[in-house]
Amino acid sequence: NLDAEDSKANDTLAPRYFFVPDPIEVALEGAPDKAAQPLIHPSHPERGHRTLRPGACVLVPKADLAPRFRLKDLGNVRLNATTAQWDGDALERGLPIIQWLPAEHAAPFTVLKPVFIAEEEPVAIGDDEPADEPAAKQTEIDVPPLLAVSGLVEPAALREVGKVVQFERFGFVRIES
Repeated sequence: NLDAEDSKANDTLAPRYFFVPDPIEVALEGAPDKAAQPLIHPSHPERGHRTLRPGACVLVPKADLAPRFRLKDLGNVRLNATTAQWDGDALERGLPIIQWLPAEHAAPFTVLKPVFIAEEEPVAIGDDEPADEPAAKQTEIDVPPLLAVSGLVEPAALREVGKVVQFERFGFVRIES
């Protein structure tokens, strides 16, 4: 519930950027000379857009590769043995949409995120005190370990130090440095 409320609070303010975790480079053949222009915020077009040109190679998340997929805000791709072939820009339902970055337009970035811990009953401190003595009860909170997710991000995101942004199809993050 806390995550959902946090997302609601950040959603209208946070600019959007592409983040590609565990990136692999894919040679892109036959793509037209066009640029993707994703909005900085989809609900606020007045905030402008970013411009990303694919070039000869794009970087995509290794885990998202499929025989066919859509490069978000750009077009469709069909994987061959060693390359990716442009497959048109018509939006096709059911085709996975993935983040991508031009190989020459990406900056290294690491997201630290809590490791999921199965929900357990909280342990109340002071349960062994007699009932006739009022005692303040505290709940122990285990801070989860952090997982480092390495990847690449649009360089423009690096100018958002101290702010919360949304890495599209990944989540909200606060840029610390």
